[in-house]
Amino acid sequence: MQIPRYLFTFFILCASGLASAAADDAADQAQRVAQGKRMYREGILPSGSPMRATLKGDIPFGEGQTACVGCHRRSGQGSSEGQTQVSPLTSAWLYQPRHTGIKKQAFVARGGRQELRPAYTDETLARAIREGIDPAGRDLAQPMPRYDLSDEQLKPLIAYLKTLSADIPPGVTSHEIHFATVVTDGVQPRKRKAMMDVLEAYFRDKSGESGNAAQRKWRLHVWHLKGPARTWTAQLEAYYRKQPVFAMVSGIGAGSWRPIDEFCERFEIPSLFPNTDLPKIADNNYYTLYFSKGTALEAEALANYLRSQPDQRPGTIVQVYGHDEWGASAAQALRKSLGKFGIDNLRDARAAGAKALTPDFWKSALDCDRPGVVVIWQPDPDLQGLKDSACGDKLRGIYVSSSLKSDAFPPVPNDFRDRIYAVHPFDVDKSIRQRYRNIEKWLGAKHVEIVDRRLQANTFVAVATAGDAVMKLDNNFSREYLMEQIEDMGDNTAASPVYPNFSFGPNQRFASKGSYIVKMMTSGVVFPVTGWIVP
Repeated sequence: MQIPRYLFTFFILCASGLASAAADDAADQAQRVAQGKRMYREGILPSGSPMRATLKGDIPFGEGQTACVGCHRRSGQGSSEGQTQVSPLTSAWLYQPRHTGIKKQAFVARGGRQELRPAYTDETLARAIREGIDPAGRDLAQPMPRYDLSDEQLKPLIAYLKTLSADIPPGVTSHEIHFATVVTDGVQPRKRKAMMDVLEAYFRDKSGESGNAAQRKWRLHVWHLKGPARTWTAQLEAYYRKQPVFAMVSGIGAGSWRPIDEFCERFEIPSLFPNTDLPKIADNNYYTLYFSKGTALEAEALANYLRSQPDQRPGTIVQVYGHDEWGASAAQALRKSLGKFGIDNLRDARAAGAKALTPDFWKSALDCDRPGVVVIWQPDPDLQGLKDSACGDKLRGIYVSSSLKSDAFPPVPNDFRDRIYAVHPFDVDKSIRQRYRNIEKWLGAKHVEIVDRRLQANTFVAVATAGDAVMKLDNNFSREYLMEQIEDMGDNTAASPVYPNFSFGPNQRFASKGSYIVKMMTSGVVFPVTGWIVP
C-alpha cells in the first residue's frame, strides 16, 4: 500500500521536530552542566553573583570560599586532613546506598547496629546542600556549609555532580591506557633519543605487567610537532582526534611550552613534567606539572642574590642574551625582579649567538668607566673574548645559567675563574651521585644507553611518577583524580636525582622552587656559595 504524500510529509516533519527538540534538550543540558561546573569550581552562580553559605550556627562562610572544589577537590573524590574526612561527591558515591563507617561519615542506629546510608535522590541532595541533612535525616559534619540556593540555582549544580567520574575518560579502554609524549621541531636528535629510550623502556614494562590498574596495557604515542609554534595547536588537535589519550607524560621542546600547555588546559589533559626551560607561568594553570619555572626562576633567584650583595652592584649590570626565547624570557624576568628591589642599573646587550661574544662585542657591551656584573643567558657561552677586552678584568662577577649549559662547564680564561658563577637550579649534594647511580642501574637493566644523564633522569621521574599515581587510582580513571594523587605524594614522588626539595602540594604546579649560586671548580665539581634561594 502506498503511503499518501501528505502523510509522508507529516512523518518527516514530526521526525524533524523530534530531532530538533532532542538537540535543544541536549544543548540546554550542556549549558546547565557548564553552569554547575562553574558553581562547583569557582563558587559563581549562573547569574554571575557569588554563592552564599553559612556554617552551622549561621556563621557567614568567607566570601570567595564557597566553591565546592575547596574541600571536595576537582575530582569530587573528597579529601582528608587529620581526623577530618570530606566525603566524595561523585554520582557513583551519592546515588548508591553506602555502608556506615566513621571514615564515610555514616551513622549508627540507636541499637548500635550499623546500617546502610540510603542513596541520595535529587531532592535529598538538594536538602543536604541547603540544610546539611543526609538522606537518613542525620546532620552532616560541621564543616559542611549550608548554601543559600533556590531550586533553580541547585539544578545546574546537581546536574554537574552527576557527571563527576560518571564516564571513563578518553584514552582509557577496558584493555589499554593511552599516553602521549610531545617532541617539537628543533630538538637535537641526541636529546630526543635520550628521552625516547627511557619512555619506551618503561612502557615496555607496563605493557607486560598484570594486576590492578596494570591489567590495562600502556600505549605510548609520539606527537611530533612540526613547523612554527602557531601551527602546533591544530596539529595537537589532529593527533587527539585520531587517538585520544588519558594523559601526556614527559616531552621535550625547542621553544616555549605555552601552546602545549594551553591545549592541555582546554581539553583537560594532564601533562606530567615536560623537559622545558620555558614553561607557561600562570596562576590558573591546573593540568600541567613542571619541574621548575626554568630560566625565569634562575633570573628571580639571581636578582635575590644580587640584592644581598651590594659590592656586586656599584657598576652597571649587563645582561647578554640572543634572539632565542630562553634568553629573552630570562632577561625579562631579571629586569622585572631587580625592579621590585629598586635596582635599575641594568643594561641589555643583544648577541647573535654564543660564538659572537668576541672582544669587539665585549668592548661595546661593557661600560669601562663603571664596570660591574655580567649576566649571560646563552647556551654554552664562549667566554674567551673577555680576556682581550679592556674592561673584562674590572668585572666583579660573571654569571651564567646552569640549565642552558651542557654537562661540561664552558672554557673560562684562568684570570676569570674566581669571578665566574652559575645560577644552578639543580642539586649539589654529594648524594646526587648515588641517586644518579640508582637511575643508571635501571637504565643498564633495560639496556638503555646513557646519553644525557640529567634529561634521562628527569624523564624517568616523569614516567615513574605517572606510574605510581595511576596505580593509586584503583581503576577510577579520573584525570583530576590523577592530578590529586600526585599532589598528595608531597615529597614522596619518584625521587628526583636532579632537583632538590622536589615536592608538590595542592594547586602547586612547579616541583622545584629555587636555585643555588655555585662556582665550578677546576675539577668540574660544583661548589655552592649560597644556600637554597627561593625567590
